[in-house]
Amino acid sequence: MKHAVITRLIIIGFLGCLVGCAITPHHPEVLYSIPAISYLREAPKYNSHVVGEIYAADQVKFLNQSDGWRQVQLLRNKKIGWIQRDLLSEAPIIAKKYYIIANGVPLSDAPHKDVVSYNILSRGDRVQKLEQKEGWWHVLVMKDKAIGWIPAKMASETRPGPSGLAGTPNLTPEKQGKAVPPGPQPQPPNYYFVAAGTLPMHILPLKSSEVVKVLALNSRVAEIARNDSGWVKIRYLDTGTEGWSQARYLKTSPVTKKSQIVTERKYRKKGHFRKPSKGLEPEGM
Repeated sequence: MKHAVITRLIIIGFLGCLVGCAITPHHPEVLYSIPAISYLREAPKYNSHVVGEIYAADQVKFLNQSDGWRQVQLLRNKKIGWIQRDLLSEAPIIAKKYYIIANGVPLSDAPHKDVVSYNILSRGDRVQKLEQKEGWWHVLVMKDKAIGWIPAKMASETRPGPSGLAGTPNLTPEKQGKAVPPGPQPQPPNYYFVAAGTLPMHILPLKSSEVVKVLALNSRVAEIARNDSGWVKIRYLDTGTEGWSQARYLKTSPVTKKSQIVTERKYRKKGHFRKPSKGLEPEGM
């Protein structure tokens, strides 16, 4: 009798498992990002902090879900965050790669020839097109994950041949037998380390502007631009994320002691804090 009861319980448990498995929806372990650029967020909300950028064809590992959002881990850099379910595909997506066809191609911060660039691409560098605008491409550079704009004509689906062969242009004037035009040359960027426990990167140089990423202590960044109100536009080197942060929280060398961490209280004590005029805020560049 006792054995019959045990057998019956085992059968009931087995049937329950079958029913539960049939009801539980199947989630593939690996998914693919659809848009050219989207964001991983700290929580399943549109106003949540951005923890990373995700590009077309990026592979992610499914972790959890909640109300139209999925928590995933980006396999490219192991970052974990939430993204809208409709921005992910179960079917594989293959990103098309292009080649830079000339040496000395500037990677600009805006689609305009007069914008100074601190990053120069070389012949054969691979890029992924994110979007296009009036003869310019917004691209992701595969070698260092930098993001910027290039003239569309400087990229090709075909890998360029060795330098000097017909059909492989080179933008360096001396290589073409032409005189080098006078004028200032782009300088390499200044690099800094975050000297605060956490440092938000904003879309605009305003404290009220949307935060695109929060950097940790000693994160390394490159300067892109700065304004007269104490704000610096920076690029986070690990992911290529760009945004504005306050210059006072950046140092030229890593923080090695707790006393070196900059806080607003310490900044006030040093006499650097200046209360802004009422109604005035820093303007974007």
